[in-house]
Amino acid sequence: GESSITVAVIDQGIYTQHSELNGKMHSYSYDCSTGTSVAPSVYQNHATMIAGIIAANHDNNMIAGIAPNIKLMNTGATSLELHANAINKAWQNGADVINNSWGSNTNQHSAVLESAINNALIKGRNGKGCIVCFAAGNDKVITYPGNCNPDILVVGASNSSGRETSFSGRGNELDVLAPGEEIL
Repeated sequence: GESSITVAVIDQGIYTQHSELNGKMHSYSYDCSTGTSVAPSVYQNHATMIAGIIAANHDNNMIAGIAPNIKLMNTGATSLELHANAINKAWQNGADVINNSWGSNTNQHSAVLESAINNALIKGRNGKGCIVCFAAGNDKVITYPGNCNPDILVVGASNSSGRETSFSGRGNELDVLAPGEEIL
């Protein structure tokens, strides 16, 4: 992960003061709940954990992220419409990769969300398209919206042995596994 790469974490907000994430934040943040270009005032452990898996420091004998040199874009969203807004803000403001470690168990489709995903895949990175990742889900099947577009990179959960977890989503849409069980 080069320092020129920005990964947007679409979730409920990253705790930006975490020692593993110091200096990792992109200059653009967006709080969908307030509609402002500031870091979300509400953060959650899940978003912070995802940010750590992506970009935690390597030189402290604690945890190590997959790409410690990249920048993180912090967005806060709590509904499908707000997630769509966050995805649009991310690709419009320089995200190279848009990470979505969430899904919907109801399979309720959202035209607004699917449009945002499509725009990111086509228009992001000045017309080259962003890499859009979605979690496979935790219900043994690929959950929405990971299953709505074949160009989405669908990521399942692996355990410490590198094998698919018992809960990870499975199906033809699954592209790759990444650490997802017993993560610090």
